[in-house]
Amino acid sequence: MKQGYIARPLDGNHGAKHPKGDDYVPEGVPFIMAQDLKDKKVDFNSCHFITEKQASTLKKGWAKTGDVLLTNKGTIGRVAIVQESEYEDMLLTPQITYYRCLRDIDNEYLAGYFITDFFVNQLEKLTTGTTRASVTITQQENLELIIPPVGMQREFVKVVEQSDKSKFIGFKSQFIELFGKLPEEFKHDTVKLGDIADMLSGGTPSSKHPEYYGDAYPFVTTPCLGKNYIDSSDAVNWLSEIGVEKSSTHVIPAYSIMYGSRVGVGKSSINTCEMCTNQDILSFFNIDTSKYDLLFIKKVMDQYFDYIDTQKRGSTIKGVPSDLVKGIKIPVVAIEEQKAFAAFTEQSDKSK
Repeated sequence: MKQGYIARPLDGNHGAKHPKGDDYVPEGVPFIMAQDLKDKKVDFNSCHFITEKQASTLKKGWAKTGDVLLTNKGTIGRVAIVQESEYEDMLLTPQITYYRCLRDIDNEYLAGYFITDFFVNQLEKLTTGTTRASVTITQQENLELIIPPVGMQREFVKVVEQSDKSKFIGFKSQFIELFGKLPEEFKHDTVKLGDIADMLSGGTPSSKHPEYYGDAYPFVTTPCLGKNYIDSSDAVNWLSEIGVEKSSTHVIPAYSIMYGSRVGVGKSSINTCEMCTNQDILSFFNIDTSKYDLLFIKKVMDQYFDYIDTQKRGSTIKGVPSDLVKGIKIPVVAIEEQKAFAAFTEQSDKSK
């Protein structure tokens, strides 16, 4: 977490002073549990209360209006924003952490960010293999928090709101607003894809040699492309070591961008494991991910789909030359903005 943007996250770990069932009263200070976070709000009708006297003995876990709440034990990842109510302050149980925005970060953006795949995957990695799922305060402080410019935060919030309504906000129009209309009208400097990545094409081992097929490398063709990410379960076949050696295919490193240049022209995906491809796919790798976010690049490439479609050539099987794909222009923007837009697009994808 980035210091200065939000206060240090704290939970309601009250130790030996933790309120018990006998301490609950009909009215008083709200004592919020994970089950009280509903529809991204705090349900004050279902929560318990403790006396002001008892509450005054507790030093931690005091939340207030506007705080973003995140469950950290048991059911991890439930999110709410403390809404305006008759209660100025409330106490949290150890199962909830509050995040208090200080500057240059919108609490609705933060709440929306907490439900993106990018953030949820971070939480899941911390809890995999544990007996009872939990994420400590120290672990939460080390989670990656992406803070784009305030204008982009507000655009992200619009996407989350539309997703909640099961509607799809026009992704293309959002892209144009932020980065420009491709392929020529840009709002930023650009760099050619071929200048920031190495490229390899693929090939298909001969089916006349059964020994070329085995279980060493997953083999993909253009029908496998289109999703943001693909893995070995998307493979149409598997190749052996000798199959790779004796053919024109290549082993493509994990986290490359695969792009259809024939048959399924314009489709792309990021591979999450080593793979081999046929001759219809161009693979771009060795991209410096400290400067360029892979999902952002993929989404830029997707914006070229209509233009690329007009450039297809061929009498039987239509395709585009590799130089055309290498010439795709990528907007040069801060990595924080790229990552934020990548999270933004994942939320858009969910709303389709």
